[in-house]
Amino acid sequence: MTSPIRFFANRSIVHKSTVRGIASQLTTYHRHTHPSSLKCNVHSHKYCSSSNYESKPKYIARPWVLLPRSKKHRELESYKIGVEMYEIQEKKLSSWVSTALVITAMMVVQIVFAASQILTNLALKQHGFLLALLAYRHLFAAACIAPIAIIFDRKRMKELKEVRVWFWAFLTSLSGITMGMGLFYYGVRDTSAAYATNYSNLIPIITFLFSVIIRMEKLELSTYWGKAKGIGAIICVGGALVISLYSGPSLVVSSHNSMHHKHMTPKPYTNLLRGTLLLIASCFGYAFWFVVQAKLLKVLPSKHWSNFLTCLVAAAQCAVLGLCLDRTPRSWSLGWDVKLLCVSVSGIFASALAFYLILWAVQLKDPSYPSMFDPFSVVFVALIQAFFFGDQLTLGLLLGMILMIIGLYCYLWGKRKEELSANKDSPLVSPRVATDPANHPIVILGTP
Repeated sequence: MTSPIRFFANRSIVHKSTVRGIASQLTTYHRHTHPSSLKCNVHSHKYCSSSNYESKPKYIARPWVLLPRSKKHRELESYKIGVEMYEIQEKKLSSWVSTALVITAMMVVQIVFAASQILTNLALKQHGFLLALLAYRHLFAAACIAPIAIIFDRKRMKELKEVRVWFWAFLTSLSGITMGMGLFYYGVRDTSAAYATNYSNLIPIITFLFSVIIRMEKLELSTYWGKAKGIGAIICVGGALVISLYSGPSLVVSSHNSMHHKHMTPKPYTNLLRGTLLLIASCFGYAFWFVVQAKLLKVLPSKHWSNFLTCLVAAAQCAVLGLCLDRTPRSWSLGWDVKLLCVSVSGIFASALAFYLILWAVQLKDPSYPSMFDPFSVVFVALIQAFFFGDQLTLGLLLGMILMIIGLYCYLWGKRKEELSANKDSPLVSPRVATDPANHPIVILGTP
């Protein structure tokens, strides 16, 4: 006959409500498997004296496992419960720490991108050829990543032989670098930097829509966290548009800035229609890039080799397109000037380091997460130009920064609530049944 079950828990370690919840789950499970045991009060600390049972109970139920009733096993089980509760608290703390690290990393990425954008604009003003700069930059980045990947991730080298890995690496390079980055700078050449910024601010919205369409992101507007994410994305993009479209009065005016703005005349658009089309295509390329990176990490779960392949294939694509457009030696030559500085600094920081951090964020969160920080590059570009090139800090910049911070906070808050809801809805325990040497059933609650 099946022995009755008695619940026991160390209340100094496990909360009373936790014990009752797990006890109810075990009772429900035991009701379906052993109907004869329903006559015993499972919540009682006294043995059941029913005459239906031939002997006294031999086993007691714990929140996670049922073990034979002995002092040694009670001490061991109490220790196990304490260790598991400590691991749960440690996981919660590590989740907060990882979220803070991802946010910091994405801010660093935007600072690096802002500095790289300024260096690239300076190199283009020195008659640099854009596709040549992009080819050298990512070839330099691939050379920096290769030894790191060989040292720390040598086991993944055999996966580079698969065709699907190169296919997704080709799409990643084509969408994010050749199409996204290349078309953006050509759009800036045909219009202006301020005009191009208005379109780059649409990248988070397009990325979010792409993620929803291909089922990588859930919209969930019926929930409060879904509404918070949507409102946060709109506010964040709105703040970037305020910076681009509204300048307002200057906050700090210096004599250098006054002389600079007296002689400054607005630059006429070279080709507004072509530049607008290039900028729109660039936004779609960047948005598709964030989504494709998640696919690349599934077929090649190594951030080092994924980053290496992306930079290597991008260098080859830019080199082939560049040679088709311009084969003059002057366009492909590098000297000790700002072009070499742009290639080296952008290759190390804006390609090797920044792409690795973006892949890390996509792997931890989702494709739309890194794109939410793109509007902050507008702020960092304005700040760098103000402190190093004498541009003005305006009221529009301050208002836009405030809106972007509020929008980003709303999005991150909604994202955090979504993760907590997903963890809450997932089953904490799942019952398993085992037997001891005497063939008495032992119900074990825990992850299989």
